[in-house]
Amino acid sequence: MIRAGVAGVLCACLGVLAWRHVAGIRSPRPALPRMVVEGSKPGGSSTVSLHGTLTSRAYAHAEAVSRGADAIVIVLRDRDRRACEDLGRQLRELQREAGPRMLAMVTTDSAASEMYVRYLRREHVRATVVVLSPDSVLEGYPGLPTPAVLVRHGTSANGVAHPVRFPNLRLISFAAELRPLLR
Repeated sequence: MIRAGVAGVLCACLGVLAWRHVAGIRSPRPALPRMVVEGSKPGGSSTVSLHGTLTSRAYAHAEAVSRGADAIVIVLRDRDRRACEDLGRQLRELQREAGPRMLAMVTTDSAASEMYVRYLRREHVRATVVVLSPDSVLEGYPGLPTPAVLVRHGTSANGVAHPVRFPNLRLISFAAELRPLLR
């Protein structure tokens, strides 16, 4: 007799799974990219931790944007806007996590500044776009990996960069990684 209904289907599935487990048959699972939280060298991992001091120019811009309060400094190059499929969602999540009290500043090179203003408006991200080379944001980071998000406290900044591109969505977002710094 054939049992119909949800209970019958569930029992049949559990029986097959139990049989496969006892028989040692394993289902092939797609491999997920390995996420490395601490990067020893820029570009060597999917996430690079950044700790440093803002340059005098970056500090002056951040002070003007945030009026002396803590701020989010988003560092982008033109290729990030074009290559990162998930950037808009990540920036919206970051802004929601930080709340309205923490203002955001996007730094990019002069050639792409107007495109970023339109891009941020289209993605519903509230941020001030500042023309500042990504290489001159942090002291000692001339080849700063991007996209990067820094949380500024005075002249110091801590954050992360995502130099390795993943198709579609990233498993770990800027908001998740920076949650302790945003509180």
